[in-house]
Amino acid sequence: MPVDLDDNVEDAVVQVMSYLVENETAALLVPARFCAETHPHFREMMQCLAIQCADEARHIEVFTRRLRLAGRSPGLSTAGGQASLKTLVDEPDFALASFMLSVLGEGGFLALLRFLDHYGPDAITRQVCRLAAGDEARHVALGVAHLELSARQLGPPGAGLGRGGGAEAGDGPGAAGATAADRLQRGRGRATVGVAHPELHVVT
Repeated sequence: MPVDLDDNVEDAVVQVMSYLVENETAALLVPARFCAETHPHFREMMQCLAIQCADEARHIEVFTRRLRLAGRSPGLSTAGGQASLKTLVDEPDFALASFMLSVLGEGGFLALLRFLDHYGPDAITRQVCRLAAGDEARHVALGVAHLELSARQLGPPGAGLGRGGGAEAGDGPGAAGATAADRLQRGRGRATVGVAHPELHVVT
C-alpha cells in the first residue's frame, strides 16, 4: 500500500522510523546476550528473552519497511543517542540492564508508539506502531516483574545490597543482581562507542 504524504511529513516519518530501528536494535542485542548466559534451570526466563528477541527482530523489519516505503534512505542518528544505547548494551548486570531497557527504555518507547498510533499521518504508520506496542507492553510487564523480584531480594531501603539472600555480583537473568547500584555509579564514567544500525548516519 503506497503512501502519499507531503515531502516534509514523509521526511519526519522516516526520521522517527530510523530512531525506532536504532533503539530496537539495542533492544534485540541486550536480551540476546543474556539469553545465551541463562542457566537452563531458568527455562521460563530463557523463553521470555527468546520471544523478546523475536519481537524486536520483527519490529526492526517492519519499521525499516515503513521508512523505505516511499523510497527514502534511513535518517540521522545522534552520537549522544548511540552513546546512551552503548552504555545499555555494555551493562553486565541483568537486574540493572532489565530495569534500564524494559522499564525505563521500553516504558517510554511504549508511550511513543501509542502516540504514533493515535497521531500518525498514515494508516500504515499507525498500524505498525499499534501492533508493536502490544509486544512492548509484554516486555515492560516482564521488566516490572523482575524489578519487583529484585527489590524483594535486596531487602528494605537502607538494608544494604546483598542482605537477605540477595544475589551476588555477576548473577544472570535467573537472579536479581545485588550490585546494580554500584554498577550504575561506576558506569557513569564508562567510555562509549556508537552501536547504531549500520545504515544510520551519525551526527554530533
